[in-house]
Amino acid sequence: MKGVVLMIEDEEHIRIVFRDAMFDEGVMVVATASGEDGVNFYREHHDEIGLVVLDLSLPGISGGETFSRLKVINPMVRVVISSGFPNEEVTKKFDGTGVIGYLQKPYNYVTLVHAINGFLGEGSI
Repeated sequence: MKGVVLMIEDEEHIRIVFRDAMFDEGVMVVATASGEDGVNFYREHHDEIGLVVLDLSLPGISGGETFSRLKVINPMVRVVISSGFPNEEVTKKFDGTGVIGYLQKPYNYVTLVHAINGFLGEGSI
């Protein structure tokens, strides 16, 4: 396996497509449907997680709050924001926070695979 990605995403079909695409690339994906579940999983397994893909629009605690809680557990957490919002909005909101990248929804398979492999292999692309 190339690495382990924690995906925090409330839409089941997106979790399934992401997990299947990355499995084909040798990347293990653990997916949770809420920020609370993602934070709890990360707390228990953060040493094994190479990357977190975080949706901004989550039920319960927001993506922004989830990010803050992940940073408390591990200030060096590597997070890629996944959102349907325009890249400029997200980049501006998270500038200087330690977010290493952005994935625009809806995903294009080739772009998704290239981006995640890059984030896992190089830190950012």
